[in-house]
Amino acid sequence: MTATCPTCGSGGFGVLDIRGTTTTASGRVYKKYTCRKCDTKFNISYRVQNSEAFYRKLIKTGTYITAIKSRRTVTGEGLREAKTYIDAIKDQMIKNGELAQYSNDGNKVLSDRELVIVKDELRQGSKVGAIRLYKRFSGASLLDAKTAVDNLESEIVRPRAR
Repeated sequence: MTATCPTCGSGGFGVLDIRGTTTTASGRVYKKYTCRKCDTKFNISYRVQNSEAFYRKLIKTGTYITAIKSRRTVTGEGLREAKTYIDAIKDQMIKNGELAQYSNDGNKVLSDRELVIVKDELRQGSKVGAIRLYKRFSGASLLDAKTAVDNLESEIVRPRAR
């Protein structure tokens, strides 16, 4: 949301100074601005939602930081408390299968079912097929998929040919 001066119509970064922000218990946020061009003082208000469904939607669309900021704005909680609350919702979503889990490198962590499929492909002797499946399931690069499949291959004990 971009603020615009009601008198001269200017707005944006460097033109408007924020004088303060107030949040009410009902979740309405009031931002106080001063226009540098015409020296007009004005307020803009908007409503911030505070429901678990709203936070779930933000997490699902990948705006995790926005969910934390929104929680802090509405409740007045500190960063740690808001992050703990949003993390609990995120963990519950992962547990329920509503959200894919991602590793630190940004790739999706394979579900148990996907991992079984990749391991079965390895057991059948198709390393290239296993890499292809891992890459498709996780969204990893070819090199990351190969490294992961190499690690999986060392865990699997293949039956020896007689």
